[in-house]
Amino acid sequence: MEVNIENRARLRGLNKKQVLYLVRFVLSEEKKTNNRFKRFLKRVRHDFNVNLIFTDDKEIARYNKKYLKRPNPTDVIAFSFIKDPYADIDHVLGDVVISLETVKSNARRFKTAFLTELFLVVIHGVLHLLDYDHPHITSVMRKKEKKYLQWFLKTKV
Repeated sequence: MEVNIENRARLRGLNKKQVLYLVRFVLSEEKKTNNRFKRFLKRVRHDFNVNLIFTDDKEIARYNKKYLKRPNPTDVIAFSFIKDPYADIDHVLGDVVISLETVKSNARRFKTAFLTELFLVVIHGVLHLLDYDHPHITSVMRKKEKKYLQWFLKTKV
């Protein structure tokens, strides 16, 4: 597995090592129980890429409008290829696009640390790549986000 990180927002202090560790942790936990992910891994022979793109509100708003028909910026958009038969050829699980501007404003709004909010959004995006959705606050996805974030914040990476 390869995790590619592109920091288009040019955020100083973005600890790529922590982000890589977090993504790898979530994926390693999910391969134990997520049958769709297990089938994807079998198809690509456990050799795949995940792309994380850190950007600003202007760029993510363009993605949001073009692909989701929503005119505003958001914190994260995930493009999952887990069900795409061509993923077998390209060996890409998907792309996660994160607006660091929105993450920063959400951290202020929810009165949490920027890195805590960033890690939560990374987990959220990775779970979307694995075909999770969150129709309500008690969903399986939300429970997994909380569990993985709590574990990660206790770990010194």
